[in-house]
Amino acid sequence: MAETPKEYPILWWTLNYDTDRYNNRLIDKCGLPYNCKMTLDHSYYNQSPLVIFTQWQLYHDRFIERDTLPPKEDVLSGKKAWVLNSVEAPTWLNWDKEWVKLFTYRWTNWFKSDFVESYFSLPPASNSFLNRVLAPPMMALDKKNLLRLNGSAGQKPLAPIAWIVSDCESVSGRRFYVYQLLKYIDIDIYGKCMTNRPWPVKSDGVEMRSSEIAAQYKFYLAFENNNCEDYVTEKLERAYATGAVPIVDGPADYTRFDATGDALINVDDFSSPKTLARYVQELDQDDEKYLHKLRYKIPKDPKHIPNTKDLAHPFVRTWYHSGNLSEWGPDSRGVECGICELTHDLAEGLIKLDGTKNIGIDKTCVIGKHRHALWVMEFYWYITLSVVLGISLVLFILSRRPIRGFLLSAFYAIAPTSWRPRRYNRLAQADTIPLAGPN
Repeated sequence: MAETPKEYPILWWTLNYDTDRYNNRLIDKCGLPYNCKMTLDHSYYNQSPLVIFTQWQLYHDRFIERDTLPPKEDVLSGKKAWVLNSVEAPTWLNWDKEWVKLFTYRWTNWFKSDFVESYFSLPPASNSFLNRVLAPPMMALDKKNLLRLNGSAGQKPLAPIAWIVSDCESVSGRRFYVYQLLKYIDIDIYGKCMTNRPWPVKSDGVEMRSSEIAAQYKFYLAFENNNCEDYVTEKLERAYATGAVPIVDGPADYTRFDATGDALINVDDFSSPKTLARYVQELDQDDEKYLHKLRYKIPKDPKHIPNTKDLAHPFVRTWYHSGNLSEWGPDSRGVECGICELTHDLAEGLIKLDGTKNIGIDKTCVIGKHRHALWVMEFYWYITLSVVLGISLVLFILSRRPIRGFLLSAFYAIAPTSWRPRRYNRLAQADTIPLAGPN
């Protein structure tokens, strides 16, 4: 009878995005001679050398404000290690030196983290990033071209580009770039920001899924809300999976996310939104050039089945997995296995904690990349116009000597005596404005 593997507890101090998805999670498919089990039960605090916190939950539930964290002294003395978990871009906590220094390990989508969990799955998962990239387009090009020219079911023709966006506010200021891009090329925008097209409904009355919308378009804006190293989300996968050419804005380097080395259109490669629009229009009007962008999904030889040999080596190296349990990649299983191994090594004394080690402040983000002053002023033109008109009115009023004198007289009339300058009487007399108020 096989001996039951030893099991090590791993403590989550917070929920994970308001869910208990990690509670009682058994980690037993890592090719390790032991298992681990994650728990939300704080009574395991003394048994777990690691304590995991979700960054969003720390802020949302105000753990820091309410002082409901475990003893900080245990971290500083090397008794415990805190792990910061987040699949979002670095936020307020990463810029707070006092709290960042308490976290020993980082579990994020940054590939230099201690534990890397991207937004994408690895094989053997059926929905792995590789499988979705290599899958046939959801809609043939000839049908997309017809929708571009004629639309469907009484709807106006589609734009060459689609953008599905859930939030206008972003650190990057992406909406300001899109606003400029709209001057030179049509974009159909769905969702909750700059919306110019209603969410489509199918003949059975059911709303289309995001993927079904993107599949109709030749190009798709995969603009991240932050410009941080390796911060690439499901927006890119949506474009790849549906067969739309991704137009991207995110990290400075997309090498590990670019299927062929030129499958993406990166806004950073263009001097302005105008030059980007010209390039997209060129591809839109030339099927051969357009299909070259999608050669990994639509090969020239119809008998050829797309495979990893059609993809760039850096891309395959990042997202391919042999299926061997002892191999861990940048996905949720890989992270869980890595954390389990670290927990075992700490519990068994194979690794000693260093209270001075911490994750440091994340300096990989570009803040306000597209928040150019003129772009912002043009986007908020109604505010800009109001300010200009207000300033103009004030300058006009102050330029009229009688009005200026009247305003000064009225102000000094209600102001304390000590505020009045000695020249007040002479100024009032010079402007022929009678003195008002007490002397």
